[in-house]
Amino acid sequence: MLEIGVMLNNLEPDRLAAFAVAAQHGFRVVHTSAVPEAWIGGPVERRAYIKAARGSRLRIASMFVGYDGQSYHDIASIARTVGLAVTDLRPHRFGVTLAYIDLLAWPVRARSLSTHLGFFPSDPRDPEHRAMVEVVREVADHCSLYGLGFHLETGQESANELLRFIHEVDKHNVGVNFDAANFLLYGTDDPLAALDRLGPHIRGVHCKDGFPPTEPGLLGKEVPLGQGQVDWPAILRRLHALNYRGPLIIERERGPNVVADILAARTYLEQRREKL
Repeated sequence: MLEIGVMLNNLEPDRLAAFAVAAQHGFRVVHTSAVPEAWIGGPVERRAYIKAARGSRLRIASMFVGYDGQSYHDIASIARTVGLAVTDLRPHRFGVTLAYIDLLAWPVRARSLSTHLGFFPSDPRDPEHRAMVEVVREVADHCSLYGLGFHLETGQESANELLRFIHEVDKHNVGVNFDAANFLLYGTDDPLAALDRLGPHIRGVHCKDGFPPTEPGLLGKEVPLGQGQVDWPAILRRLHALNYRGPLIIERERGPNVVADILAARTYLEQRREKL
């Protein structure tokens, strides 16, 4: 119940060594980070990645789908570079996403893909909005052929906007990877209120903390778990009440002591999990 895992390459940036490092730290479940696009089809890198994943005996709950050239430096960079929402790159990135499905469906043995879609219009009448609905439907259909879920990361839009989008897509295997801190970092919603609205669709959880932006156009500040404005005890109670029994994946993207922060976050979550 609520097994505690880690976002793999927060622990170790080396894509191959990270599996062994996570296992050495006692983790048994992970979300993997994106790999360079060349690795997905490159025979040498692909074989090495599969060997490292299987050799670690870790359970991969989800594999994050990312693309070359993405930047999360600020809101403008995200709008310009992130996700399937980038119109000119959408056909190429759709093909990359299908290649991820092929990589994880059997060779890596993950259970789902997760991704940030990027910024796109919320108005369902907008052609770009309709295009995003269609591309997510196509990805979901390909995932369903292998029994995989397709999980949308939270925070880049409000919970209401994401919920409407999920209803429009209307695919049984499309769910939410709930990241409470992202709602603060992007300044889009209150984490607890977002959890109440998205609860039935939550298929994964990322555990990090932070503060809202202090200047327009910038992201908020990420901090170690328990040191920001996310009410994690309340989040955990509500997840438990919703009968969520999936993993709690620690995410610590940056900081001077990332590994120490991750291990402290595990202790923090263990202590609060015992009180549920």
